Amino acid sequence: MIDVHVEIIYLRGINEKSYWVGEGEELHLSSEYYKYLSENLRLRFNGWIGDIESEKQNVTVIVSSPIKVSINWVRKYRVQSYFTTIDKKLLTTQPSRLTLYRSGEYIEWIGEPVWVREGLWGIREITWSGLDTSAEESIMIDNDTIAIPTILKEIKISVFDLLGKPIQNLDVSVIVDGIEVFRANGGEPRVYIPLSVKAMLIISYELTSVRITAPSNDLEVTMPVISLTPTTHIALGQIILTITIINYTSSTLFYMKKPIKTKTRTIIVSTVIKRISLIEL
Repeated sequence: MIDVHVEIIYLRGINEKSYWVGEGEELHLSSEYYKYLSENLRLRFNGWIGDIESEKQNVTVIVSSPIKVSINWVRKYRVQSYFTTIDKKLLTTQPSRLTLYRSGEYIEWIGEPVWVREGLWGIREITWSGLDTSAEESIMIDNDTIAIPTILKEIKISVFDLLGKPIQNLDVSVIVDGIEVFRANGGEPRVYIPLSVKAMLIISYELTSVRITAPSNDLEVTMPVISLTPTTHIALGQIILTITIINYTSSTLFYMKKPIKTKTRTIIVSTVIKRISLIEL
């Protein structure tokens, strides 16, 4: 009987076998479907390649010549995506969905880590408050942590009153097509502006608000109010109303105190008394 050399590479550099088999004997090949290398990296069986080619995990052949065969593994990462603004700043508010596609295969990320095959993937959509905020067409998956840029821009808003004093306790909304897509509050709030669509800002302080087109850079705004204390303010409308009331009250009091001039006429009433005698009666 002639011995034939067989070399099987289950995982190159880690698990390789080399031995002799008698010609005409059976050779059994078997592989697991997944092989975990770490918590976030696993290999998926993708067939036998070499002198024996098969997509089946378990294969039996009759040895008639030297054989060298290996497993074709596909790397898959348990990917945790995080997202950045268009200028690479980390988003504090995550998109709700990421959709990747590749050769008819679709992967959806909705907040939890997901297993993704290594390689180049197209970005179909990054959904943020109902908007597609994807900034690139594709991304390379070669790690278990992937940074994905969006078209969102972080804007800092500084608001001052009519005297130039900074205003705190602001409420700012980002509006797209009549729908609020983001809200922030406090002093100098930071908001995310989608640069691919037309957006509006509504900046509110107590009962006063202004509406402006969303900018692409940091913004300074003057509100028509005067801050008396950090918690007290007077709006411009209130100032005008107060001045009007004061003027009206002052005018009323002035006319009440002013002497009233009246013209008097002397009326002379003359009476004619007739004497009537009894004789005439």
